[in-house]
Amino acid sequence: MRKTHIIILLVIAILLVSCSKNANQKPSIDYRTGTQGLVLSFPNGVPLQIYENDVDVRIPVQIENKGAFPQFDELSYFTGYIWIGGYDPNIVGAHFDQGDVWKQLDPEVLEGKTAFNAQGGVTVEDLLISVGDLPTGTTSYQPQLIFYLTYLYKTIASPTICVDPQPRSINVKDKVCSLPDFQKSYPVAAQGGPVGVTGVQQVQTSTQMIFKFDIQNFGIGQVIEKDLIDQNPNEGYDWRDLNKVYIEDVRLGDQTVDKCKPDIGEAVDLYQGVGHFQCTVSMASIGSAQAYTTPLTVTLSYGYAESQFRNIKILEAIQI
Repeated sequence: MRKTHIIILLVIAILLVSCSKNANQKPSIDYRTGTQGLVLSFPNGVPLQIYENDVDVRIPVQIENKGAFPQFDELSYFTGYIWIGGYDPNIVGAHFDQGDVWKQLDPEVLEGKTAFNAQGGVTVEDLLISVGDLPTGTTSYQPQLIFYLTYLYKTIASPTICVDPQPRSINVKDKVCSLPDFQKSYPVAAQGGPVGVTGVQQVQTSTQMIFKFDIQNFGIGQVIEKDLIDQNPNEGYDWRDLNKVYIEDVRLGDQTVDKCKPDIGEAVDLYQGVGHFQCTVSMASIGSAQAYTTPLTVTLSYGYAESQFRNIKILEAIQI
């Protein structure tokens, strides 16, 4: 009887410990989702009407990172700026709190979505507006301000694909995956960035696997050269500096692919927002005779510029 009591107490203790552990475990979050990067918005209460000769009227601008870059160990690779334009500088003066029409964004407060933070980072930047005298006879001036975000971003896609070292074998055996007619297509969900992979097509010959990647600009902004991120977007871009997405890395499992076209480190040109590239893996490098599934991981990098407009109304000063 005493032994029975001891056993019951042990079982209860094990169950309590197990329940405690499960209660402390957080559900896994797939944070590499969505088609947005940095997003600009205006909090409620932003002034839409100011007066002649007002000085340093504060307009808060909220910036959210709704994508998955940068992660904590990637903060040093992130670069981003906010810019202002669209007004007559003879009437209006506008600058951010450090005194310029641009401000560099802090990567530490704009970290991307993670398994612990499904919202991503957010910051509020203050634009200061001062108004001089309106032209004689003018009772109001309604400029449309343009706010730009320019930033470096990276997107990682990691679809699971089938590796079958012997797709033409006539031996009868069960396989965890297969390649009907020696090819297969894999749709890819959005990966947490304004540019990403939309699909992968796999073709297998007797000597190599060929992967064709389709990529797309999902967002409403413009893909720009990475070294133009710190240049004023209000001055415009040379068309030759647009629509270039760089292939940072492509891996099959933990193995770098043999060759890509364009090559790793080079750019894929987007046409009407869509581009393609392909990579190959030698069958001789596959260290297994059995079929298996493994991630095919693609890292893309690019510059991005996106704008948003805001109307304000400047009224003639009230004379009493």
